[in-house]
Amino acid sequence: MKKFNFRLERILQYRKRYEDEKKRQLTDAISARDLVLAKQREILKALEENEINTTQEQADGVSLQGLYGAGLLARLARSEDEIIEHEKHIEIIKAEYIEAVKDVKVLATIKGSRLADYNQDLEKAEAAIIDELATQRSPRKR
Repeated sequence: MKKFNFRLERILQYRKRYEDEKKRQLTDAISARDLVLAKQREILKALEENEINTTQEQADGVSLQGLYGAGLLARLARSEDEIIEHEKHIEIIKAEYIEAVKDVKVLATIKGSRLADYNQDLEKAEAAIIDELATQRSPRKR
């Protein structure tokens, strides 16, 4: 019998590469979000230090510490917006990744069932050949 040939093998390989690409995109997006979170923590730390300094050195008029604190608050708000955008992007990529995993799983299941069918047909063909040989070699009754 012929060798097993899964006709959708190239599509399966393409889907696996697509799945790997989506997985890489997902990890990149999560890393980008984590960087923004780290920046946000730094801003919060600087804001706390600024508030400590402002309370210790309150003076009349406009304080540079106050302006610096306002700038930090603005940066904090921007970083929160960035985090929200990153979360949306992560959800989109996660959905695409899940869909890619499902596609690969379906094709792998189809390949497995076709391989099982092929092996079953192969066993039937081998059994038929063995029966034929047994019939030819058995002593004939006259």
